[in-house]
Amino acid sequence: MKDTDFLPEQESKPGPALGYAFFLCVLYLVVSVLAQILLGFSGLSINRYLIILISMLVAWPTTLLTGILWKKVPARAAFPLTSVKIPILPSVVLISSGAAVLLTNIALHIPVPDSLAKIMIDLWSNANKDTISFLYFLTFAVIAGPIFEELFFRGLLLRTFLKRYSITKAIWLSAAFFALFHLNPWQAFLALPAGLFFAWLTWWTESLIPAIVGHVAMNLACSFLFRGAALFEYGAETLIKGDFPPALLAAAIMIFGTGSLVLWWQFRRYCSDLRRL
Repeated sequence: MKDTDFLPEQESKPGPALGYAFFLCVLYLVVSVLAQILLGFSGLSINRYLIILISMLVAWPTTLLTGILWKKVPARAAFPLTSVKIPILPSVVLISSGAAVLLTNIALHIPVPDSLAKIMIDLWSNANKDTISFLYFLTFAVIAGPIFEELFFRGLLLRTFLKRYSITKAIWLSAAFFALFHLNPWQAFLALPAGLFFAWLTWWTESLIPAIVGHVAMNLACSFLFRGAALFEYGAETLIKGDFPPALLAAAIMIFGTGSLVLWWQFRRYCSDLRRL
């Protein structure tokens, strides 16, 4: 690693890490909920997905600004967006897209309560009901969400954990907070391995760009999952039970496997220090 702000050496007085992370997660959730409540009771006719997007655009900057002011760290150090020398982005996209389908399929085998299943189906159905709703949905789920979450979990929190803990512990902690942040076991099941992969990529490449690209690809695959399954005449009620089209699962396995092989080859080809893998 070249950026000293991401070196794993412990500081003499590292300050709070877990409390810092927990406070910022709660701060985001509180600000987001308050923003949605205020917009909901504003009397304005606002698309439900636009309300989510606006609340996100209020809560995330508030949280990130609080985090860097608390730690007194420059934004460029907390959010490294340097270019990546190794051309790994295509393989990261393949891995993330394939994993999104496979992990979602496995997660949905965990029984979903009928009340929650109804909410999830309603969310997806309404998002696909008209173009405007779908565009708002894609904006917060595929663009704003991944970017802000990577700035926070793989930027601000990972940097904080690396200053206090070992590399392995820091990566696991950032992934654990990312999983718990989703507040339900189905998304957490997908978020934990994704968080480990994105944190490792960020540590390895010294940049948030691979993690952001991978996160966007993963959320995009999930966003189009129900539309893709519809081609095989699989409805949301079927998918929510973990019953995915075999052809879709086979394609996801091939995509994930290809991306994994390419990424491994790239590191063998471009990186001499394989002990860091």
